[in-house]
Amino acid sequence: MNRQSPHMITNELLAKYFAGETSDEESAAVMIWISGSPANEEAFVQQKMLWEDLGAVMMDDATTHTSFDVDTAWANVKTAKATAVSNQRKLESRNPWIMRIAASLVLLGGITYFLRIYFTDVQMMEVASASEIINVDLQDGSHITLNEESIIQYPEEFAANSREMSLKGEAFFEVEPDPEKPFVIHAGPATIKVLGTSFNVKSSIMEDTVAVFVLTGRVSFSVGTQEVILTPGEKATYTAKSGLLASTGGSTSTGVDQFWRTRRLSFAGHSLPDVIDAIEEAYFVDIELENEQMANCRLSVNFENDSLNNILDVIALTLDLKVSKSGNVILLKGTGCPEN
Repeated sequence: MNRQSPHMITNELLAKYFAGETSDEESAAVMIWISGSPANEEAFVQQKMLWEDLGAVMMDDATTHTSFDVDTAWANVKTAKATAVSNQRKLESRNPWIMRIAASLVLLGGITYFLRIYFTDVQMMEVASASEIINVDLQDGSHITLNEESIIQYPEEFAANSREMSLKGEAFFEVEPDPEKPFVIHAGPATIKVLGTSFNVKSSIMEDTVAVFVLTGRVSFSVGTQEVILTPGEKATYTAKSGLLASTGGSTSTGVDQFWRTRRLSFAGHSLPDVIDAIEEAYFVDIELENEQMANCRLSVNFENDSLNNILDVIALTLDLKVSKSGNVILLKGTGCPEN
């Protein structure tokens, strides 16, 4: 398993680049991303076109366009998209720039958030973690634990009727209840909406997935027209390749979903393959069994703040196994266990 890349190109970073506000390191990251694939280059061009269109509108007549009303523009775009083709042509003849924005919106997900950040007076806060876990306390009393190589962005002051933010990476949220102000997280193409609960969100660029695990409360997890309502102990995953959002059942009882912040794994009669799956996910390693008979073995033990080597030593001693390495793969050898 691989960790996600620390170089995450967001709409916000591209906007900074177009505005000439990026650092040398950020500019280099954008250039590397553009050269990474034709799809990245196309996305860059589309974003640049949108930026130029908006810039042209704002600069067209300084005496009459003293500000840009994002809410009105967005409402016009949604109206234009819902209008019949004939009416769209009439609208296009009167407001061609709106139609160009609408076309770009179809291609660029999450553009509403992008517009609100850069064309309103809302002051945005950004917290980015590199190689450490960061704790963040919000003004509403909510608490966020941000995993390594992750970024959250949120307004310095929440709106009157909602609490919205964006996430790249993984974070655990403990949300202060407020029925009048739903807590909304944008993670890639997904939207997670709650009133007050604790849950984990993981947005993986490498695997192109978004996963939500609920510890307490009730969470709405949606992508487009798809929606899953999750209750305590339930988990759901959106996979971009298939385009499907599906509940994946309850979280494994091993505690691996929260290992990144608790550093605990718990096995109570789990089969050796289940134990291995949890260790692989927790420690980013590949482990194989020497023979199929070993899959019958079961393990009951708890680990907390243990190194990978200590865990493997305990498993080997308990089940009479030997541990060896072959390249980047850890191999467990032994005669196995009889079938139950």
